[in-house]
Amino acid sequence: MPDFILFVINNSFWAKSIAALVLLVYVHRIGTKPDIPVLSLFRAMAIVLLVTDFALLFFPTFSIFPFLQGLGLIFLYYRVLSIYSPDDKLPVASWILGVAAAGVLGVTPFLGWPWFANAVGPVVLLILWAGLARKLYAISEFNTDGAGVILASRANLVQYMILLQVVSLILTPWGGFLNPAVQMLAFPLANLIHPWTLTFWERFSDAQKGRHMATMEKNLASLFEFMVAIGNAISEKLEMDKVLDFVVRSAVKATNADGGAVFLVDEFEDVLRVKAIEGDFPPPYQVPPKVKLKISNLTEYFQSTPIPLGSTVVGECAMTHKSIFIRDTRDDDRMSQNARLDQVYIASIILTPLMQGNKVFGVLAV
Repeated sequence: MPDFILFVINNSFWAKSIAALVLLVYVHRIGTKPDIPVLSLFRAMAIVLLVTDFALLFFPTFSIFPFLQGLGLIFLYYRVLSIYSPDDKLPVASWILGVAAAGVLGVTPFLGWPWFANAVGPVVLLILWAGLARKLYAISEFNTDGAGVILASRANLVQYMILLQVVSLILTPWGGFLNPAVQMLAFPLANLIHPWTLTFWERFSDAQKGRHMATMEKNLASLFEFMVAIGNAISEKLEMDKVLDFVVRSAVKATNADGGAVFLVDEFEDVLRVKAIEGDFPPPYQVPPKVKLKISNLTEYFQSTPIPLGSTVVGECAMTHKSIFIRDTRDDDRMSQNARLDQVYIASIILTPLMQGNKVFGVLAV
């Protein structure tokens, strides 16, 4: 019995279990945040750490357990990656390599193979972690939605995991994965990277909530301002011009646009006429060259020129009853009159129909 107690006390399980317990406690603490999609996967990582370390407690000469731990972590990180990039899964070749290496490490204690057979585990995991690193570093904000958290967390994760395999490989003549220094120091320190990696998801979640709160407060302030303006307009016998001015001013403010305009339908002539302008909003259609010479002429032309329904991008919006968003006018034939060096150049434009039931009475453009 005393020998068994000394064996348990001196075993590396207690040092290595710290990382798994820290991860479990951390997952439990933030478990009330449903907007973190990786919580179940990190909980599974903690279980993988505990189970494989516990198995090694009773079979201390089997290097297959540290290898299975690394293989399980790689599989789970591929699952994390697939949340953001569904096509990135653990390749079949990696599965075959992993199973073959597990077979070698599983029979080594029984067949008495040379010490260098223990190098199989670190070498294979080094290859697999390098493959995962390549996938992680292929992620960018341009090709993956929500890539920010991956970009922030990938460097430390990859570096620590690869360093663990390199240290184990160097110490292969002295036990590799089973070397006391690797078990007591390298594994516990390296595996603390997993709860550290999870902190990035919590930080991004909190930041996103902060942005949502700021947006909500901004929207509430705009809504309050709008209600006050409408109330004042009604109390002043519904001065429509003031209402339209406020609508376009609010739209420009909400979208951070350079300018905007409201066009109302003239039912008698089936045309749209400018009724309110805010900021710098040039005509979104072809303008005679002479008109462009003076700003005053351009403004007068814009306000006095009716737009037939179905004509120009404004008339199309009213005719189709559908919103239009042109992110880059250079790529859209409907804005072919645009030239970058022209003073009436429009880089992008959003138009939405103003509806009363199924009837369009105007167009709002910013």
